[in-house]
Amino acid sequence: MEVGARVLAGMGGVGKTQLAAQLVPHLVERRRLHFLVWVPATSQDAIVTRYAEAASVHGLAEAGVSPNDAAIRLLAWLAHTDRRWLIVLDNLDNPADATGWWPPASATGYTVVTSRVHEDVWGSDIRAVTPVGLFHSDEAIAYLRSAVVDPGSREGAAELATDLGYLPIALAQAAAYIRERGLSCASYRQELADRRIRLRELLPDSTALPDEHAARLDATWSLSIEAVDRGLPPDPGHGVYAAGASVAGAGLVFFS
Repeated sequence: MEVGARVLAGMGGVGKTQLAAQLVPHLVERRRLHFLVWVPATSQDAIVTRYAEAASVHGLAEAGVSPNDAAIRLLAWLAHTDRRWLIVLDNLDNPADATGWWPPASATGYTVVTSRVHEDVWGSDIRAVTPVGLFHSDEAIAYLRSAVVDPGSREGAAELATDLGYLPIALAQAAAYIRERGLSCASYRQELADRRIRLRELLPDSTALPDEHAARLDATWSLSIEAVDRGLPPDPGHGVYAAGASVAGAGLVFFS
């Protein structure tokens, strides 16, 4: 049976959204994508709303059509069109939210799902599950040493990789910050430790964080956002992780 959906399953911070985003330029370059809908699949209402928006923009539903009816028209169009399409259901952490709203299995279409739900939950013969996990320790250290570029900045790379739990997104954020500020990995570790102390004072309840790796991500996010606020120039290198945000933020993209 044809695979109707590819599920990228793994904990937060391992790069599921970024992997899905990388598929877009791959398909475009091969002229295998004409229609993209990026769906923030955090609830059934969010899924239906985005489908309805796509139907309206694509001329499948006129003004006054209910969101449910517009969404149904979109799914019907996907089932019969010869145009090549991609639907991304991003952050579908409650699979029941997609019940009745799965894009159809199609020879011309792809469905990609990102989810924190473990692979054994996706019990369907039309959904293939790809587990997405952490770097191994040697992979994380090698990535960090390569990504910081300057050999003089690599001191403390192994220890920093451990501090960040080998999370791909946290490592990418740290490497970009180190490059932009001209720090060493050891200096970044100190800034990270100081920031974690400050964040613990602001958010003492660890249960407020979504998973066991959020404590590693919150400090790297905080440092990176503060750097942007200070007006540090964007780093065009190693831009894989930036791609996810830009593509996901587009929401609806139509190609010729």
